[in-house]
Amino acid sequence: MNIILVGASGYLGNKLLIDMKNKGNKILCPIRKTTDINKINQYTNLYLYLEDNDFIEKLNDFKADLLIYCACMYERNNAKHKDILEANFLLPLKLLTELKNLKKYIYIGTSLGKYTNIYALSKYQMAEWGKYYSNINDINFFNILLENFYGENEPKNRFIHYLIGKLKNNEDIDLTDGKQKRDFVYIEDVIEALNLIISSNLKGYIDIPIGSGDAISIRELAEYLKKLLNSKSKLNFGAIPSRNNEHSGICDLSILNNMGFKPKYDIKSGLNRII
Repeated sequence: MNIILVGASGYLGNKLLIDMKNKGNKILCPIRKTTDINKINQYTNLYLYLEDNDFIEKLNDFKADLLIYCACMYERNNAKHKDILEANFLLPLKLLTELKNLKKYIYIGTSLGKYTNIYALSKYQMAEWGKYYSNINDINFFNILLENFYGENEPKNRFIHYLIGKLKNNEDIDLTDGKQKRDFVYIEDVIEALNLIISSNLKGYIDIPIGSGDAISIRELAEYLKKLLNSKSKLNFGAIPSRNNEHSGICDLSILNNMGFKPKYDIKSGLNRII
């Protein structure tokens, strides 16, 4: 299968790249000139720069069976709104509207509420355009409502890795009241779910949640990690105010269950594995 993978240098994208390459697929990775190419070229020598004037023409020449969009930008490190919109909405929209004969588009969206932040809003805006183009064109657009995912060697700024680092160093941690529940899904289960979606016969526009199908409160998660690591850190619950529209919930796995999906890891077995 010919696959265009956007975001191959990111945590999820790189895991997908390795998995799909091992399955014998031909992978083309659009990247920016600032991308760390070492994360990509050990698995594929097919990449092109988004800054090149003819990159759309080259993408069309590849004749992809599938495009997977994993790239994103969060509201971190003083990220500008226009850059968040470019990464999460404008670039994936350009690919949707300008690639010819593409039949399947998998967009990694979010389970967060639409108005949680600019990141979530931009993801929902792209999903709406995906629904529109799926209705007027012969394209299957799958919007992935991805829950919090985690695993080995993830970036240090991701929530679970951040907690583990602080707890290992016995540093005090400021948190919200921790009452909100979140569905945390192990990275291997995410890859398995995406593989099922890729090989499925699903048609049209579909919102597909990916998670573990279970939830744990942030308070319980932090306390479990503290006990697991025998940490002396003080957990300052309530030191940080909760956001308006704070997300809390459990992933509905009914679509994936119908494909035979069953998560291999719950949150505690996953945490024990990475620690």
